Amino acid sequence: SPLIAQGFEIETELSLQAITSNFIVAEIPVHYRERAMGTASKLRTVRDGYRILLALLAFFRDYRPLTFFGAIALLCVALVPAAPPDFRWVAWFTTILAGFWAVLLAVEELTSPKGPRETTPSASENPFAPPPPPRIRR
Repeated sequence: SPLIAQGFEIETELSLQAITSNFIVAEIPVHYRERAMGTASKLRTVRDGYRILLALLAFFRDYRPLTFFGAIALLCVALVPAAPPDFRWVAWFTTILAGFWAVLLAVEELTSPKGPRETTPSASENPFAPPPPPRIRR
């Protein structure tokens, strides 16, 4: 299948493609030179690690959807505490669930191969838009 990752996440996708295609993977030792004086690394540990983690989650969602969403369902069920008589847990649980879905949708939006969508769809894309007025010929 074609590669969809861009930037630093491509290494993650190449590794995943190699594993799922049963390629033979070998490590080859490489000798590096010292970095030239006055130059700095372009790698950012936290930012790049976060991007790779999001890519891993997106690939896990795409390659193993039942396991991915099953784990989410189990996590939601495990978070439901014993219901106290005043049912305050309902508000707590719905808040947690709404936040989780907001994060999940944001991750999906950011990791989408098409990139982020426009915030307001055009009239041709909006199924709830009113129909255009009829043309009157004279």
